[in-house]
Amino acid sequence: MNFYNKNKIMKIVFLHALVGSKNNFEYMEKEFSGYQTMSFDLIGFGKEIKPNANYILDDFMKFLDLKLQLSKNNDMQYVLVGHSLGALLAKEIIKKYPNKIIKAFLLGYPFMDTDKALRKQEFLNRLYAQGIWWTKVICEMRIIFKILFAPFIFLFKYKYRKSYLDYFNHTYQSAYGTLHNTIWKDNKEDLFKLSDKIVFINGQKERSADLEFTKKFKHYFIESMGHVFFNHEREIAEIIKGELDFNNDKNHISNLEIKNLKIKYVKKIYFPLHKFRAVALPPFGIFIKEQYKNNIKIIEHDYVHWQQYKRMGFFRYYLRWIWEQIYYGYDKSPMEIEARYNENEKIKYNYSKKYLQK
Repeated sequence: MNFYNKNKIMKIVFLHALVGSKNNFEYMEKEFSGYQTMSFDLIGFGKEIKPNANYILDDFMKFLDLKLQLSKNNDMQYVLVGHSLGALLAKEIIKKYPNKIIKAFLLGYPFMDTDKALRKQEFLNRLYAQGIWWTKVICEMRIIFKILFAPFIFLFKYKYRKSYLDYFNHTYQSAYGTLHNTIWKDNKEDLFKLSDKIVFINGQKERSADLEFTKKFKHYFIESMGHVFFNHEREIAEIIKGELDFNNDKNHISNLEIKNLKIKYVKKIYFPLHKFRAVALPPFGIFIKEQYKNNIKIIEHDYVHWQQYKRMGFFRYYLRWIWEQIYYGYDKSPMEIEARYNENEKIKYNYSKKYLQK
């Protein structure tokens, strides 16, 4: 059973945690190549503006409405993947805009009662949450600490370096205000009204979420995961795809999405090395030979390339594609393999033998 309406455009939106950023989902988004995805920094964090506000729930909801156009009457539907604060906000979006949301996957949530959660936190985090004056001084010196910790991050946390460096991109007001005025005022009892639209994914080593509470809903536990989901992106993605039944429906591109692609049918494609059936040249168009008109596998393949272009930008997309052809060759090119997600493993790595002519 599919949960989305194929006459609408579906987008997967990732919402990060307190003092996090969109870079937290860098590797999880890659697990959803071929789908429309979106991640962004929340107000007060990452590279987003950091106003001198109270950071109450309403501040975040107004920001999210502008980002996602939730109050607009359009053909967009969302799958939400929220972590910690992001999960809380996903819940609030469902409450306010239920018809816009297909499903929400909540990680590191719901939060334990405040006193219990504080007891489980590390000493410095506990003092920070309580507002001890000198923790504010430390927070205001975060740029100095960022410089001091940068070598350690690059040496030992290189894969997630952007995420770890972004932990310093907030203000005391944005972090402390969000904690006290949004997170600690959350009412998890609201979740009972939304049980048909939510799925919990938590780690068994979790120290902030109320795991016993999640057992009252559809839930998954990942044995070796704590509050941070790094290095567990593939497991989480498989759960999400399974819940949405994507694995049993590869033709997931809606009619509206196909119309939004600049597909052009041509008699011949002039390209060196191979006689391609189709070629994606974003933003100019997807060019497909006339004899392959409406071939959904080709459209899906080149749709992934279009998503890569949107993710990388013009110059990076084309330069990387050319470099991969030189270094890996066409059959082993990572960008091409990503676009062959609807092929079996043998064809993925021997694509030219199956489909292309020299």
